[in-house]
Amino acid sequence: MTTIPPTTLPAAVPTTTPGTTSAGAREPRRVGTVRPSQLIHTYGIGSLVDLPHMSVIVSGIDRWDSRYQANVAEPRLTEALRQLVGTQLEALRHAPRDIETNNYWDDWAWIGVPAYPFPRWLRCATCKRLDRIDKGVFEIDVDPVRTHRSRYFHDCGGKKHDAQPVRVVAACPAGHLDDFPWEELVHSDRPCSGTPLLELRDTPGGSRATDQKAVCLTCGQEFPVRQAFSQTAASIMPACRGRHPHLDSYANGGCGKSLVVQLVGASNAWFPVFKSALSLPSGNTPLDEAVAAAWHLLEAVTAKPMVEVLMRTEDCRPLREWTADEVWAAIEKRRNAPDEDDPEDLLLPEWRVLTNSHPPSTEEFHSTEVGPPAKYMGLANVVAVDRLREVAALFGFTRIASPDDADGAGGLIANRAPISNAAPTWLPASETRGEGIFIMFPESAVVQWEADYDAAGRYPALSAGHRQWRANRNLDPAIGMPPTRYVLLHTFAHLLITEIAVECGYNAASIRERLYARSPGHPSGQPMAGVLLYTAAPDSEGTLGGLVSLAQPKELERLLDQALSKASLCTGDPQCADHRPGEPSDSLHGAACYSCLFLPETSCERGNRYLDRAAVVSTLTISGLAFGWT
Repeated sequence: MTTIPPTTLPAAVPTTTPGTTSAGAREPRRVGTVRPSQLIHTYGIGSLVDLPHMSVIVSGIDRWDSRYQANVAEPRLTEALRQLVGTQLEALRHAPRDIETNNYWDDWAWIGVPAYPFPRWLRCATCKRLDRIDKGVFEIDVDPVRTHRSRYFHDCGGKKHDAQPVRVVAACPAGHLDDFPWEELVHSDRPCSGTPLLELRDTPGGSRATDQKAVCLTCGQEFPVRQAFSQTAASIMPACRGRHPHLDSYANGGCGKSLVVQLVGASNAWFPVFKSALSLPSGNTPLDEAVAAAWHLLEAVTAKPMVEVLMRTEDCRPLREWTADEVWAAIEKRRNAPDEDDPEDLLLPEWRVLTNSHPPSTEEFHSTEVGPPAKYMGLANVVAVDRLREVAALFGFTRIASPDDADGAGGLIANRAPISNAAPTWLPASETRGEGIFIMFPESAVVQWEADYDAAGRYPALSAGHRQWRANRNLDPAIGMPPTRYVLLHTFAHLLITEIAVECGYNAASIRERLYARSPGHPSGQPMAGVLLYTAAPDSEGTLGGLVSLAQPKELERLLDQALSKASLCTGDPQCADHRPGEPSDSLHGAACYSCLFLPETSCERGNRYLDRAAVVSTLTISGLAFGWT
């Protein structure tokens, strides 16, 4: 578990060791825990973590202590990320942590991911006093054992009363985040007659966070919070200062964009920008696999004596099964091997392994070909993936608008905010292990279906909606549209995930999709049409064979029967079946809704876009376009 120690100083940086002040006194303490995967997908760098009694923002990687971070070996992913963030990138690393003991005063309690109080404005629950943390009005009380009780308090009336973070902040589409301008808005009509002293009062009968008003006790001016959410909010909000509180930085001259008011915990407050890859067999011998796992250390080796030194380290312990000569030969073999693949292309190597009838196996990957169900001969193959390992690395984030591929391939993300002040030499990553089912579609059948689907106008309508959707967000409308077959594969994946969750008790959010959809004209030269549904979690859920058992022909046939039968009629019909892309808003799906196809964000790789039930079954309004399953 990853700890989040706080600090009472504004954007303070540990100056000696983690959790110490310049005088050597340990001040920051653990205030909560998050799972390693959550630091990539949910509570990553720059995001707000809403704890029971306080709110903190996760710091940039500049302040993480690398002494307590283990490397995550995944050469393919590291090389792909180098193309995006720069050749200075050296490695992927876990979050800092140490072995926990029963003593909460040991060193491990001060080691974790730095996080800092944000918003900086707090409100006393009793007297309604509204002020910044750095004014000295509020004090912190950290419980080292029951971290959920950690809080700020206000000493008023001779007693300690909870000081709660305000529920509104200000953000901009460029990824900046700032405190809500309380003093400026309260005194927007005229300057305060003295030293401002604010209270945040609840509106009588109000029950929402916006049913409050800030009042200056010095001059009597006030500001209702709801005005910041009105249609005239843009005219009263100040310009963005270009603030990145997770980096303690401001943009020179400001940002130039307008600030948007957000509630703490809003669903569009933070979106991760990350890449993930599956760990694949990289050679034919155990030595090749061991060298690949330690390649982040062996890549720079230029002579055999260096190998002998590295083999004595703990990180290279697995290599001690061989001699230094054998390891050196394996290093030279890997370095001189021809590299014909694009390093940014993470899917093609995975496709080759998954479609290989006799793929090599490792401790991290094992698959077994089981074949398609007898009734569904329209499928080319089914593979049970007994073991897999997924590595995901965070390299940015966005606010307000979700990340979208500006180059159509994931290389450039519009308004991507940085996770460090300098060009990163490492990136935070998490590794999860699980199992999955890979289903391959026959290329000839997919090509024929694409022609019929295009001719019926379904794909052109979706393409038009795609162009409008990107134009509305000031993105290049000519790029980023997935091929026709993506609609088929994506819809099929969502149907099967839903059925697995209902039938077998798996949490739908714990089942993910990985789609392999490329037309014959793709630059890689390799057409692909396949779906990998897998579970990958740090705990035991989804790693005990439950998903793999469903790959057996009889079980999969039953699940497909049920999934396709349910897809033919939705409780949202006829509205769902009649839906067209762009109607009534700039939605990017055909016959799809929350009742039939939409999944949790953790499961879907494209935000529930590019879905259409008409691609897999006949609906109330469309027939004859479904893929031929038998």
